[in-house]
Amino acid sequence: MKKEVYLDLSGVSISQFCGISAVAGTMVSPVVNGHSGISVEMPLRLCKVLDAAPELWLDMQRDYDLWDIGKNIASGNQDY
Repeated sequence: MKKEVYLDLSGVSISQFCGISAVAGTMVSPVVNGHSGISVEMPLRLCKVLDAAPELWLDMQRDYDLWDIGKNIASGNQDY
């Protein structure tokens, strides 16, 4: 999840997101900054704040994971 794409366009700050979704900033920051994927629970919290179904978030995470693993396999990287 990119902050500038989802939160900024919705006019929601990270602290507002944390308050509405009841998720600690330490859980949100890595996701927003692209350092962590989303858990299965996070889409339910995301849909409380942003207007998108939980399945959308899970589908995007799955697509990213498949792309990332495929890229690593294609390059011969076994450390994924």
